[in-house]
Amino acid sequence: AVIAAQPRDYLAHQYKGIFTRALARKQKSRQLYLDAIKAFEQALALDAGGRNKVITLGNIGSTHVELGDYAAAETVYEECRKVSDRAIYTVFVAQCRAKRAQVDSAIALVAGLTREAVVKGDSASNEGLTAYNLGLVYVYCNRPTEAVRWIRLAVELNAPRFRPSVEHDPELDPIRASPEFKSLLG
Repeated sequence: AVIAAQPRDYLAHQYKGIFTRALARKQKSRQLYLDAIKAFEQALALDAGGRNKVITLGNIGSTHVELGDYAAAETVYEECRKVSDRAIYTVFVAQCRAKRAQVDSAIALVAGLTREAVVKGDSASNEGLTAYNLGLVYVYCNRPTEAVRWIRLAVELNAPRFRPSVEHDPELDPIRASPEFKSLLG
């Protein structure tokens, strides 16, 4: 209804994409995921001056990830890297590579990231997000020592958000039995 009333409104299409993706997740519907991507692409086309380009591209990329299309997600996240110097987009590219078994390429991409670079790009409400996702890159690459290093930082930065993730996130299952991970819980 909002889009019918405001067909040229960037935010209407952005929200349509967000809500459609949430519905796709709940219904496990590939078609709804594709509809969400279309809504985000329409929002991108309506974004006068590109003020919100990186946010919209990030939504497109994360929707491709939820679809399991890591190659498409990587392409979108590479576009994000052209628009923003935030480390999270480099980390997302590395995750896409790691998910496609391009371990050496994924590690090479993030190997030079510093604590400062990882921390500075997160907003106050997302503090620790880049560190946690960098930890996931190392989980996907079967490098528990590095994974725990970054996940520990995420917990230090934002324990209320990331402590429960450490305890319950199935993405961490591959390293859960490692001594490094056990030290994180202790």
